[in-house]
Amino acid sequence: MKTALISSFLTIPIWLLTACGTNTDNASNGRYADSTASTDSLQHTVIHISPHGTVNGNGTIKQPLNSLKSARDKIRQLKNLGVKGSFEVLVGAGDYLHLEGLTLTEQDSGTTDSPIVYRALKGVKARFFGGTLLDPNAFYPLARDSEFAQRLVDPNAAAHIKVINLKQQGVNDLGKLTSHAWGLEPENRVPPAMLTIGGHRMSLARWPNHNAPNTTLKVTKRMQGLDLDRDDFRGFASYNKVIDKGIGKRALSKKAIKKGWQHSHQLMNGGGTVEVEFDRMKHWYNTGNIFIDGVVSSSWEWTYNRLRNIDVEKKQFTLELGAALTGVGDKLKASHFFFDNVAEELDQSGEYFIDRNTNLLYLYPPASFEQQAIVISSLNKPAISAKEVNYVRFENLTFDTGRNLFAEFINSSGIEIINNTITNFVKGGVDVKGNNNLVQGNEIYSIGGYGVRVNGGNLKTLEHSNNVVHYNHIHNFGWDQRSQIPAIYLQGVGNLVAHNKINDGPHFAIRIKGGNDNIIEYNEIFDVVKYHKFDGGALYIYNTKVPEQRGSIIRKNYFHNIPNKRHGVYIDNHSMGIRVEDNLFVGVEAPVNINSGHHNQVNRNIMINSPSPIRNSKFSFQKVYNEAMKQSWQKISNKFINKIESLPHRKYPTFIAWLNMSDEEKRKGVSYGQDNIFYNPDVPLAKFAANGIEDQMKTFVSKNNLQLNHDPGFANAKTGDYSIDAKLNPAGFSFDIKQAGLEGRQVGTR
Repeated sequence: MKTALISSFLTIPIWLLTACGTNTDNASNGRYADSTASTDSLQHTVIHISPHGTVNGNGTIKQPLNSLKSARDKIRQLKNLGVKGSFEVLVGAGDYLHLEGLTLTEQDSGTTDSPIVYRALKGVKARFFGGTLLDPNAFYPLARDSEFAQRLVDPNAAAHIKVINLKQQGVNDLGKLTSHAWGLEPENRVPPAMLTIGGHRMSLARWPNHNAPNTTLKVTKRMQGLDLDRDDFRGFASYNKVIDKGIGKRALSKKAIKKGWQHSHQLMNGGGTVEVEFDRMKHWYNTGNIFIDGVVSSSWEWTYNRLRNIDVEKKQFTLELGAALTGVGDKLKASHFFFDNVAEELDQSGEYFIDRNTNLLYLYPPASFEQQAIVISSLNKPAISAKEVNYVRFENLTFDTGRNLFAEFINSSGIEIINNTITNFVKGGVDVKGNNNLVQGNEIYSIGGYGVRVNGGNLKTLEHSNNVVHYNHIHNFGWDQRSQIPAIYLQGVGNLVAHNKINDGPHFAIRIKGGNDNIIEYNEIFDVVKYHKFDGGALYIYNTKVPEQRGSIIRKNYFHNIPNKRHGVYIDNHSMGIRVEDNLFVGVEAPVNINSGHHNQVNRNIMINSPSPIRNSKFSFQKVYNEAMKQSWQKISNKFINKIESLPHRKYPTFIAWLNMSDEEKRKGVSYGQDNIFYNPDVPLAKFAANGIEDQMKTFVSKNNLQLNHDPGFANAKTGDYSIDAKLNPAGFSFDIKQAGLEGRQVGTR
């Protein structure tokens, strides 16, 4: 069967064959074998696949296979026949329907000297596509006298809306819209199908519209202190009163938490009730499947929460799911949310609504939508799933569209994801658990969750993972889970994140969740922390209750254009033993925010136009928090203090010093900074940071920091070239800005 597939990137049709096929060929060499000295005496097998391959192909260039799955099966077959050595799957140009995903198991592994490589032929574009292409000719105008048209709040929108029957287009699985939130993300949740046109994500019908004024937000003194007003919350509504805060995750009993919050009827039906000043809800009939998307409790939290009930007369609505940790309204600085999946509000270009009873899709189309690829995401599993798989490489391929992750590698080593394009996956990008893995040179964008997550090494022995994430461009991420989901997520020991370019995200660019000895260097980070107005940092570190987890280094990174007066490096909740050195910060409110914690070093950084360059926050004076922390720290002390000399953690002198501190000393949190440059030509220092350091704790040890009133010698600050002569910094600022981000890339290096 032939299906016309209009590429998201091209304006001409590309023909996609949906038939299956397989094939193989032997060759004396291959690109991967050439780069591996020890493979000279080993056989190298090349297998070709093509969109025009057939089920009867043999894998030669003349009789290619047609899919990654069939190539995988051919490799299994050859291995069973006794063929040894490396295998290379060469992928021909074109589009491949990829609706089942590729599953790899231990038998699909290569070895150090004989890897298995899946890569595109040189100079061609090969795309694996996880969506269903909708026929533009199958759309028809909405009847003005139809029930749907009569329900629209804006009757003029009816003239623009087009309708299509998804079932007739072969779409049978749309998934379900479900409540989820920060700290309440169901482990096995698969997001519902989404619509893209021309590769761009469309939006479910919503109110208020994207750029509509927020007329209900109360502007507070705290907001004014951050230069925030109603214009910063356009596209949102706000509530004016909490009627019932409902239940939060922290209110669950230990037994309920152990069983799992998803099994708590109390939490799953414990959303709070709020009152609003508007009566827009009186127009809505689709009340069983409307959600709010936004912040209704602590300002670092976020929820996508079904409305369980709407009381139009009282102007109140009740949520389905308990709001994050402590319920609606707690620690709130400004509520801001919109109502999502509201059929009656379909009134803007790029919005759509799916009637899940009739399988009809209603679209307010963008201009010339018929000339672009109109796609419903159909792939509901990772495009690549692997468990206990070693030495497999994917190179120069494009993976486009899926409801789940792009790739999940569990307990795997020697995995290489190199020079690929990864886009329009709702749940997330690459998730790798294991050691000696490489994610390099990829463009990862339009991703609903994180871009890359790596977890490896051994927290007990401090064995390094040697996972490397570098030279990737990750942008437009985190729109399906807007709180604390970064472009790059690190866990474990000894990961390296270098030379990445990260931008356009709602919260963090990089998050280190515990761990030891991770290195973050030469990254360019900008235009992040866009959604959260009151809390967050471009690079966030959270060790908290594990003071033995330390030794990470943040060095030679370029942070700039971080909006909403947020932080650059945010060392949160008593995280310890972090070094922040030789970084450049331009236009960041607080380049380094130490939210308590010990033995953090801030050295030789240049901070330009930052009101509060180094902030040592007083968070540790919160008594309730410290009681829980004190108990946790006591357990750690008991575990380590009498046997530290026999443990690998003895390599941290600061940890040994911490073990010998009194409770009061541990609570104070002493950190250090020296040889930093503070230069504020356009933005004055804050009054509480007169010397460049806002020391709320009165425990920060400062030495040789310079507050300058003149350009210290940048090559050309007006054009953004902040290269500087190292002699101008007392300790020698050793960072060349031209090496940050994607510059200076050496393909194939680790």
